Amino acid sequence: MTTPVTTPVTTPVTTPVGYPVPNPDTLVEESSREPGPGGLDPALTWDANNYFFENVYETLVTFDGPRADKFIPWLAKSWDVSPDGLVYTFHLREGIKFHDGTPFNATAVKYSLDRTILINHADGPQYLVAPAETMAIKGGPRYFSGDTVKVYNKEEARLYLAQEGVKVIDPYTVQITLEHPYAAAIATMAFASSASIYSPSYIIKNCPGSEEMPGVMPGFECEYTRTNPPAGTGPYKFAEWTPKVRLVVERFDDYWGGPQGKGPGKLKRYILKYIPEIGTRELDLYAGTADGIELPGTNAFDLIDKDAWVNNRQIKPLKPGIRVWTAKTLQLQDFYINPRKPPFNNVLFRQAVAYAFPYDKYINQVLNGFGVRRCGEIPEGMIGYDPTLPCYDYNPEKARELFQKVGYKGKIEFLVSTGDMRSLTATLLIKDSLKELAPDITVEIKEVDTATWLTLYHKFEVQVRVGGWLQDIADPAVMMGNFASPGGFRAQFSQFDKNQTVIKLVNQASAELDPAKRAALYREIQLEMLRKVPYIPICAPMAVFAERDWVLPADTPIGRGLYNPEYGDGDGGVEGGYHAYDVWKAERTPQIAIFIGDWILAVPSTPLLPAIQAPRRF
Repeated sequence: MTTPVTTPVTTPVTTPVGYPVPNPDTLVEESSREPGPGGLDPALTWDANNYFFENVYETLVTFDGPRADKFIPWLAKSWDVSPDGLVYTFHLREGIKFHDGTPFNATAVKYSLDRTILINHADGPQYLVAPAETMAIKGGPRYFSGDTVKVYNKEEARLYLAQEGVKVIDPYTVQITLEHPYAAAIATMAFASSASIYSPSYIIKNCPGSEEMPGVMPGFECEYTRTNPPAGTGPYKFAEWTPKVRLVVERFDDYWGGPQGKGPGKLKRYILKYIPEIGTRELDLYAGTADGIELPGTNAFDLIDKDAWVNNRQIKPLKPGIRVWTAKTLQLQDFYINPRKPPFNNVLFRQAVAYAFPYDKYINQVLNGFGVRRCGEIPEGMIGYDPTLPCYDYNPEKARELFQKVGYKGKIEFLVSTGDMRSLTATLLIKDSLKELAPDITVEIKEVDTATWLTLYHKFEVQVRVGGWLQDIADPAVMMGNFASPGGFRAQFSQFDKNQTVIKLVNQASAELDPAKRAALYREIQLEMLRKVPYIPICAPMAVFAERDWVLPADTPIGRGLYNPEYGDGDGGVEGGYHAYDVWKAERTPQIAIFIGDWILAVPSTPLLPAIQAPRRF
């Protein structure tokens, strides 16, 4: 009897592979960051802008790709600037709707900007458009500096509005007049917190008003919009916020589609969960209940191969189905020095500390290589960045020589906020270095809660602060205003607010409209900082983000829609946070088909085996 031969059946290429993706119409991200005390109202805060404002609100202009000095029109279709640099005229697009169904127009632009200034919220975004140190919309400096915080000052409110710093020319033309030329005006108008446009009807309906402005009580915020934010024009609208739990936005089906008219977003909803524990975030990523997670650089080797990164700067995920990417940011990390406290009143001692810090060791061992060394205060990606600046590299011989020249014998103290491991590690490194280079100096590290730390810092009772700076706007005008002018607290802390040479240069640079001349001025400012050492630049930490490989488009931050260089990586800076408009998910887990003879073998995709699963559009 002959045994029949079984012929293998060829599996067609169209056979589905992989497993169903959880919630293919919903993107879930987990982060340790949540909105601050200002809540979700763009007139009150900039704490929620990277993952909320960028999805719900839009501005008249936005950034042209990763360049922090190039802009394209967005809600505006064009703009003009007067020859003296004082008047900006924006020509607006027509046919755009807010989430509440009301039309976007010039009245809404004026209302949004005037409301921000009139509320004058303590530590609010009006700082970027009102005072003399920044954009200085006409009438703003007087109102900002007057008795108008938590005070209903009718006279000052009326005086501000009478100046018509923001003026409606016709239904789709709005004019903004400044009190002085300001080179960062367009950058300010591209920043979500200072220039988000929202529905006046929504505010008027839900907030108490005044004789000066419906829906606005000058000097006071509206509590309702803190947790129920105004209606924007963005691709997603607010749906739910449960503090300490999650924030939800849902697709706006009537979205105008941006200048390219692409229509509504691809996802139905975007959910941001507040998960402070990194271990929990990682487990949720593995389980697929999270599509993406905030991943500190200090924990990167939980998910990627250490040797591949350390030796070759290659990102090789430890498990299939996970994608990890990094990007440079505009964030700064510095030592901020208080010269009121000896021995830091001696510039030679400050220089000695600058030479004593092991920068490369910190970047490679503490940040695991996820940081970029900086010499000046202006980071790469901003106008004024200068790679030719001299640098305080680790130089133990020079440091020892300067310490001996100063001859200080005694104690210095570093005050660190409890839980700030990055700053704590930096102080431990400088402590070890000084133990070797200046054995007559005792370094004490004192950890206190954040409230105490801030109190001591604002009373100038801290000798050295180790901390970061996230750009308010991606232009050095505001940054240098904070670091080197009388109105900036960092300048006050370091007493750099008394350097008249630098103050003059800062004012010149902020008013100079020629980019090349501005860059030259910022070089001189940074050189003076290197000479006087009010700050010691350490690095610009890199963003690290982990996601499932079913999230598309794959592995390119710029591919995720509007790229905002203020957040450093197109995906929310070091905190994470999608711009969800151009994001979608595969229906099934990405896998690749490998043919062996007539058989097909499905295996999970890896970074070396790119996924071929076609996306699904919702």
